[in-house]
Amino acid sequence: MRKLRQHQVEMDRLASDIINGVISKRSITLDCTPGGGKTGSACLLATKMLNAGVIDRVLWLVPRLSLERQVREAFADWDRECGRHLERPGRLNDIFAPSLPGAPRIVGCVATYQTVASRKNWERFRDAVARWRTLLICDEIQFLNDSVKEKGWRRYCGQVEKAARMSLLMTGTLWRSDGYRIPFVEYRRGADQIIRPVPDISYPLRAAVREGAVLPTEWHNLGGVVHFKHNDVEHILDTLDDNGQENARVVRTFLRCEDTVHKLLDIAVEHWRTWRNDCYESRMLVMADTIKDAEKWRNYLSNHHGIPCVLATSDAASASRDLEAFRLKKCGLCLVTVGMAYVGFDCPDITHTVYLSRVRAKSYLAQASARGSRFDPMARIEYRYQHAFMFGPDDEALRRFAIENRLQTETGIRDRPEREGIGGGGAFSPLDTFKPLGADPGAIAVESLARRLSPADVAMVEDFIRRCPRAASTPRSVLFEILQQAKWGQQSGKVG
Repeated sequence: MRKLRQHQVEMDRLASDIINGVISKRSITLDCTPGGGKTGSACLLATKMLNAGVIDRVLWLVPRLSLERQVREAFADWDRECGRHLERPGRLNDIFAPSLPGAPRIVGCVATYQTVASRKNWERFRDAVARWRTLLICDEIQFLNDSVKEKGWRRYCGQVEKAARMSLLMTGTLWRSDGYRIPFVEYRRGADQIIRPVPDISYPLRAAVREGAVLPTEWHNLGGVVHFKHNDVEHILDTLDDNGQENARVVRTFLRCEDTVHKLLDIAVEHWRTWRNDCYESRMLVMADTIKDAEKWRNYLSNHHGIPCVLATSDAASASRDLEAFRLKKCGLCLVTVGMAYVGFDCPDITHTVYLSRVRAKSYLAQASARGSRFDPMARIEYRYQHAFMFGPDDEALRRFAIENRLQTETGIRDRPEREGIGGGGAFSPLDTFKPLGADPGAIAVESLARRLSPADVAMVEDFIRRCPRAASTPRSVLFEILQQAKWGQQSGKVG
């Protein structure tokens, strides 16, 4: 008997209501934190609808070719009792034909958005979906948007979505950093007059941590001296703190300094090897900024540290096969890539992620940090002793995201019931979640908010800094804004 997570219980209840006619709903939106098990929710909905005779076929769309096999494996594992499975889109006519007696029970296929939205394929998919009562599952729906550039994708996928009997829209990040809306998702204006997407089922990071679905993340941030030119003026910065419009330039310069990156890689490798010796044999992921950088960091790790590395970049024809081989533990202890492994890549034995990209979009960071936060059931240690480790530059944007991540994580742990193997009772973890690596927090000017904040507000910020000393280098105004959003004062019970 499977133990369902909170969002899977809600999905099961919603599916039962639809089957029994309690509610009439054609589209379901699931917002589930990366690594929280949204694939399981989709499999649950599909198998339940198939068993009830509400649908006949399943069409599952994914953003990347490397995710097709993962989805097929997950569906086959979930539906072992009935023996049904999904196929690749190459046999579309056979997949959407009646099953023959004694033949494998093929009930649909997994395809990429690019395959469905191509001009030569979309009509075939639309006609096949219309011929049978089909459940359309759109995985990582945020890859579609309402921009003019993506108008073709939206139009062709929209025709397929209209032809489906039901649709499930899933994402780990229900927003886009470019401001465009996600198609097919309902938006509403809130009391604050801000228009936001409205999911039917929501499963945030704090809920996933509370249930032990994902691991807490320990952040290691490296600071240092950065030299760069701006408007023909030489600048020297001793930290990567927020510098207004110059911040992106500083981060780019920092990442181009090979000595600095080598130092960060050295620290990450040393920590990873210690973790492997003391805990279990985990693996590492390096997310580079460009393909050229990925090659350099792969060569450095291989030649200087002697680590067997797998390089998977979009310019290589074998990239998808290399990703799959690494996921199945057929090769390599470290995966070096640019953006191919940041969404949906399910490799639970990755514990250490080195983030060497300039991208600071919140959705990208959420997906990147989740690569190492998956619980590994094959590890030799139980959940309470497993951790994810994130290494990166000590810039303001990355530090701010790390603080938000910690707040949600600590809230989830504080709300846990005492359960064997998971832990609860308010303790965060035996490891501090912020580790300064070379940056001097005292060298960063911290603004005074005595005139702007009440004594209670100042006490709330200082209380959090005492709990998390690394946050002392973050401007109090930023901390106060984040803590207000997370309702830290009410949850901690220490500040009114």
